[in-house]
Amino acid sequence: MKSKTNKNLILFMLVSLSLLAINYFFPLKFIQKTINNVFYFPKSFLYEAKAGISSGSESEIAKLKNENKILLQKLNDYETLKQDNSALKSQFQVSSLDSQNLIPAKIVGFEGPFSKPYAFIIDKGTNDGIGKQMTVIFENNLVGVVSEVGGSFSKVTLPASNKFSAVVIDRETSANGIVYGKEDFIFLDNVAVTDTLKVGDIIVTKGEINSAGLGVKNDIVVGKITSINKSDSESFQSAKIESLLDFSKLSTVFLAK
Repeated sequence: MKSKTNKNLILFMLVSLSLLAINYFFPLKFIQKTINNVFYFPKSFLYEAKAGISSGSESEIAKLKNENKILLQKLNDYETLKQDNSALKSQFQVSSLDSQNLIPAKIVGFEGPFSKPYAFIIDKGTNDGIGKQMTVIFENNLVGVVSEVGGSFSKVTLPASNKFSAVVIDRETSANGIVYGKEDFIFLDNVAVTDTLKVGDIIVTKGEINSAGLGVKNDIVVGKITSINKSDSESFQSAKIESLLDFSKLSTVFLAK
């Protein structure tokens, strides 16, 4: 009886272990494998689709950015050309100099304060026929004189520079004098006390052309008188001159050959 009981117990344990193995291992692996197979292709498809969309979006964004950059450059070129044409038209309509003897140049740099520079760097040099002492103008106003020349660039000394001087004349009264740069303003000096100066008078260059044909051209507007310093006990009088130009807003100038 005892032997039979042991056999039944052993049989029961074997059956139980077999059921456990079937329940916990085989179905689990089968089901897991089945689930993986079922969801593998959809997941793979979605991942590849997402990657394709992401890659396509990045490509489109890069393309749009590049197109936008090109359009902005074209717009900038158009605005620059428009400004240049406007400057040329204005120059040829106003200037007393022959337009065929004018060389346009772009201002590419400056020296001194932005609002009141005392020198410009322009994009023309000896390669363009530019020489020292050439007169630089805008419309009929004096911008300065070429003081240094390179192959492709030149330096223009402006009337406010302490290195600048020119012989001038009062257009209204014909009083003669010399203007000097004081960096903050233009100073008119050496005007005989017997000559007449008035606030608001226009001061123009008298002309200082050398034998080589270079130098300050005549009848170029330097500016207007804003104040006068005169004393009967002195032999000369002086005045403060203000240019009619806003040098900080200039972008194109013209050199007189």
